[in-house]
Amino acid sequence: LKCRIKSIEVLNVIIQTCEELRTEINDDLEVEDAYKEIMYISNMKEIIAFLSNRALYAIKSIKNKRSKKNQSLINDVKNCLYDNYTNSELNMHQVSERFYVNQSFLSRIFKEEEKTTLVDYLCKIRIEEAVKLATNTDLRMYEIASKVGIPDPNYFSKCFKKITGISYSHFKKQE
Repeated sequence: LKCRIKSIEVLNVIIQTCEELRTEINDDLEVEDAYKEIMYISNMKEIIAFLSNRALYAIKSIKNKRSKKNQSLINDVKNCLYDNYTNSELNMHQVSERFYVNQSFLSRIFKEEEKTTLVDYLCKIRIEEAVKLATNTDLRMYEIASKVGIPDPNYFSKCFKKITGISYSHFKKQE
């Protein structure tokens, strides 16, 4: 009897946690059915297996929900970067403030989702746009650099080579 009471208490904790986080304890088992099922389980081994399965399902649901939420945030951040890459003042601090998240958190989840840093991602956007401008206009390097949000020509050259694998002058000669 004590074992069954403790197992119901554990189930309560799992259910309350899921309710607080607005997730499911199992996609095919209603809360009422979970209580009924635990009452019909005859031995401790099966009770432990039942509770373990519910807890694991809850953990997976929570992780999945967080991942979806993080992916939505990352998509919004990427759109922000595309929309504002010409702003030379754009940085991690500004982006994190715009989305009301901690810089460290944003940096970590961006790296997890995109497999690159936010700064490198922004640099890639800027250089991709610079390549378009270099190909389709007669602008000088420093003008292109400024237009894509990198006012320092030396830093632009460094970024250009890092992203494209060749120097800007070599790129222009290849055209």
